[in-house]
Amino acid sequence: MSKNLELGAFVPAADTPLQATVSTLGFPADWRDPVLDYYRRTWPERGRDRIEQVPIARLNEVLATVAPDLISVGRRAGFDDTVRWLYSTVEYPETIIRRIVKVWLQDFAATTEHARAYSRALSDLDFTQLQWRREQIDLLEATRSPAGTCIPAPHLYTVLPDLMADRIVRHRPYEIDGETVAFERVAPLDGDGAELLSWPPRRYVISGKDPETPAGTWMFSGYISIRLRTVPFDPVPRLHVSAGIRRWVRGKAHLPHRRSAAVYLRSTAALLDEAPVSPRFAIAKLEWNRSEGKVDWRRGGPESMLQALGAVEKLPLPDVFAKEADSWITGRDTVTAALCHHAMMGYHGVLTGLMPTEHRQLSRWIEEALAPDFVRAHALVPATPRVRSTHVLSPLKAIPKKEDHPGQIESVLAERAVTTTANGTIRRTFTAAALGEGTDLVVHVLEQNKYLMPELISAAEESLALSAYRTLEGPDSWAWDTPELKVRIHRHELGAAGSRLGEGPGPRKGAPHDTEVIERSRQVKQLVEDISARTEYGQIAIVQLESAKPAFRIRTQDPKFAIRLGCGAARTLTQFVAVREDKLEHPCKAAWDDCLRQLGMRFVPRQHDSLGLPQKLNHLAFWLVKRQSDSTNSTAQFTPVAVLLRPQENKILGRSIDTDDWVPYPELLLSLTGKVRPNQEKHRDRQQLLYAQFIKQTLQRFRAVPTLAYVHAQNSRSRWPWLLNGELMPDRMQLGNSAPERLTTQPKLRIVRVATGDRDETPRGWLAKPDGTAGHATGLWVHAEASEDARVFYSTSPKSSTASRVLKVDATKLTTNRRPDGTPAPDVAGINAWNPQLVELTMIGFATRPEAESYAMCVHQQRNPEDYRDTLRLPLAMHLAELAAEYALPFDDSDDRADDMPDEGDNDEEVVQ
Repeated sequence: MSKNLELGAFVPAADTPLQATVSTLGFPADWRDPVLDYYRRTWPERGRDRIEQVPIARLNEVLATVAPDLISVGRRAGFDDTVRWLYSTVEYPETIIRRIVKVWLQDFAATTEHARAYSRALSDLDFTQLQWRREQIDLLEATRSPAGTCIPAPHLYTVLPDLMADRIVRHRPYEIDGETVAFERVAPLDGDGAELLSWPPRRYVISGKDPETPAGTWMFSGYISIRLRTVPFDPVPRLHVSAGIRRWVRGKAHLPHRRSAAVYLRSTAALLDEAPVSPRFAIAKLEWNRSEGKVDWRRGGPESMLQALGAVEKLPLPDVFAKEADSWITGRDTVTAALCHHAMMGYHGVLTGLMPTEHRQLSRWIEEALAPDFVRAHALVPATPRVRSTHVLSPLKAIPKKEDHPGQIESVLAERAVTTTANGTIRRTFTAAALGEGTDLVVHVLEQNKYLMPELISAAEESLALSAYRTLEGPDSWAWDTPELKVRIHRHELGAAGSRLGEGPGPRKGAPHDTEVIERSRQVKQLVEDISARTEYGQIAIVQLESAKPAFRIRTQDPKFAIRLGCGAARTLTQFVAVREDKLEHPCKAAWDDCLRQLGMRFVPRQHDSLGLPQKLNHLAFWLVKRQSDSTNSTAQFTPVAVLLRPQENKILGRSIDTDDWVPYPELLLSLTGKVRPNQEKHRDRQQLLYAQFIKQTLQRFRAVPTLAYVHAQNSRSRWPWLLNGELMPDRMQLGNSAPERLTTQPKLRIVRVATGDRDETPRGWLAKPDGTAGHATGLWVHAEASEDARVFYSTSPKSSTASRVLKVDATKLTTNRRPDGTPAPDVAGINAWNPQLVELTMIGFATRPEAESYAMCVHQQRNPEDYRDTLRLPLAMHLAELAAEYALPFDDSDDRADDMPDEGDNDEEVVQ
């Protein structure tokens, strides 16, 4: 059977142009000066000279609500007659466009002085110049970089997917086993791609027999996302097509604090007078208006654009809609609307994702619709080196499900116990090496409940094989004295230090929140110092709060960052653990393992000798800790960090822009805690310069020793433009404004640029089976048509342990799930589907493909450290660098975006030039 990965990616069928006739509209060139001058006047005087562009994101967001048929080029629209802002395949009244633009400009005016500036600007603008033009555009318009990478025309990132989405909708309905699913168009949301939504939604009924799954009916739809993408050094553009689940809120909506929730809506009456009625779903945003204490449409207040346009009057009343959101799903008061569920809203009976076979079936249907202009991209085939890294720990023998002979299970369990003890001894030796000779491991447990310790002590003893060496046993202190390491764990009451911040609804954002955080951090610092004085100094504190996430639904109430700041001020690391009394084992084991990693204990995968790599190869990963100031973080964050895994060192090392040299990983984490960058480092050009300097200084000492440097495309390219596909060169690296540097003349230094599947930058992939179904496959891959100069590879992982409930990979959610004989099977909407993410590895500075391929296999192996339960999303060194960001940022944002939420664009504001 073929072991190739089929891709949800499509390429042009021929080199001949693909054209379309559309209506376009741009901002007149002579608008630039008056509009830019007016916008500058709405800013404080000290910052006006740095404003060179006018934001367009708010304007495009309103268009997604009131005019979903319009294709807005959200990235950048120029005050230039040759650069278009809007594209449309329908006739849309110019008078309405002019009206929307006037309201957008007026939205900048927050004061009387601003209003006067608006009036002056308005008198300088000729709105009759906003006119549609009919023109023919080349849908494959592109240039090539010096390295041969396709660089599509910027407007095509929105226009091409939108037109192809229209083609898919016009194609025959999606049909499986005689059952059809209709897909509808959705307004462009983020200026990058197009979306289709299955409608009407499907229903998933839960009987309630399981106490953890409340009875009820839950509704969901499927979505298809289409994005234009490129591959480094490939001259051909690609359409990446992915699919997933949109879950709809049932009953009362619990809106996540500090986030808006997307509402998909369609009306039989236009939201704007005299506008055409659109068949597309528009997107509006619902949010909690804290200042007025109510739910509101985003920017739906007295001075907002939606209010000024009169659109709010035709939307459902926001407070009523939020209380019974699902009553609009089947239509109410001329409006059909559904509120998108977010993971932070709590429980939903439907779980995310589609199974591989369903991905393949949808992809085949889309392939029909895009023909003959697009064909499926070549599959991925296994890369040449197929070796595994060598292991230090011994694998545990699997427990048989049933005995083939008496005593078999008992024998296996006994064998597993011996292996666990041997592995614990090795792990204990590695931990002692990370801490340093003669250093004891001391852990303080700060808990608010009294049920944590038994499982935590058990986890510690199993992890480090301690049970035979216990010298002190509770009730509040435990000790072990082993030949390699002394370990002590002390339990303490966390008390009020772990309660939520503020009283009532909690502290308001901004200065009140900052004050609460500072005061709580002082309390925690004093608590930890008092504990150390009574017992002994502990390197790390395991903190168990009263309850899980719902207690801190409002972020300004969450005390975790304040606790981390206080512990950091006392020179103590922190590991938070959220547990339920009936589910303790896995969280306690995970928390203990994470403690050891924060202290620098590591198991670096060792490459196989057959790869021919240097035995003493350094793994050096860069990461950019960055965050804009927002409602609960009044200070911006920008701190470059690096993590180093040296073959001759038994500890993890790290450095940041503020450290003079490499320090142990725990010291790096403590140095980042609560770090605030100087104000002069808030601007992009300054940050690019600082990042370039940091990378250059860090690499300087590694040019003469074998080193593989890891950089992450999505994390760093906004401040290191060379990481963009169109800027990459296979044999050179460029830092800042310096000339590109040829790496092949420095054979010791190699670079791998890692790109993950965020925003469909890598396509979905599945193992294609001859019977038409699909499955999972693990390994290192390369494009089937790749030449001898190939430098781009892909890594996939085995099934996650959390996906153990996944049924057969050919189960379906969008249509009735059926058995191979065609009879209905149990509904799988309540089960998470798991699909491996394609991690793209672009190898830079390699003389030959075989060399690049061997190093790529090494990078693939670095995603599989022995002491992790599952394959990592990123290689180990980069994973550790990313984790360091938790100490620098005020909140853990890992669950900020759910799989079923539409993208909301990049952090940087989109602009009008």
